[in-house]
Amino acid sequence: MNKVDVERISGPISILWTGGWDSTYRVVELSRQKVTIQPIYILDPKRESANYELGGAIKTITEMLLQRNETLAEFLPIKVINVGEIQPNEEITATAKQLKNEFGLGEQHDWTARVALQYPGIEMCIEKAIKGYMPIRETINKYGKLKMSAHGYVVDREQSTQTLVNILGNITLPIFDTTETEMLQNIKKWHYEDVMAHIWFCHRPIKGKPCGLCSPCHTKWDSNMKFLLPEDAQKRCEKAIEIEDRFGQTAGKIYKRVARKIAER
Repeated sequence: MNKVDVERISGPISILWTGGWDSTYRVVELSRQKVTIQPIYILDPKRESANYELGGAIKTITEMLLQRNETLAEFLPIKVINVGEIQPNEEITATAKQLKNEFGLGEQHDWTARVALQYPGIEMCIEKAIKGYMPIRETINKYGKLKMSAHGYVVDREQSTQTLVNILGNITLPIFDTTETEMLQNIKKWHYEDVMAHIWFCHRPIKGKPCGLCSPCHTKWDSNMKFLLPEDAQKRCEKAIEIEDRFGQTAGKIYKRVARKIAER
């Protein structure tokens, strides 16, 4: 028997947990190991879905995992870090702005890179996308390389520029080579469908339910996980994709705005 099976791995594993599919999958995976998990949630007060993620998904899923016989991990209380309280770092923020202009990199990568200075090695769950454009992968391809560590991929500092080190240098990517479809297969094999039913991924919910119009909702559709969307959201998502394919992204954006206004009435 491997030593890790009988001895708890020393030191907590910090993980950025949003309550979404990818990070929750990793929390489930870790929960089945003899480790100590330190969940960290970055709170953006402007994010409409924050209450659904923190007070809903994360709270419920944590309680469910603690009750399962398969859970071997110890859960530390979640640390909530407000965006405005993250220690500033001018070099990281400047790099993030550069990459936003170059690739459309989301502002959350500025926050996560600065949080990672406080929690070196913190896990961030970026999956292998089945389709679609991923700015962080474009960044990696241009500015450096990754290498495998004990818990996932990390920046290979010897083969990477300071640009990539600034954004990902203190971060571990545990599921970088795993698709959401592959995750789903594992969830079914482990029998955690009931847990994953409580995730939250939608950025702009409509009447408390996933909208079917935002990017994360479309990702679930592309990953063959449309069952996570309510029936009306599935219809909106399917129609939006059809319009974008036939008439282009501009027409798709117009449809999404109109569909949202109608659904919110």
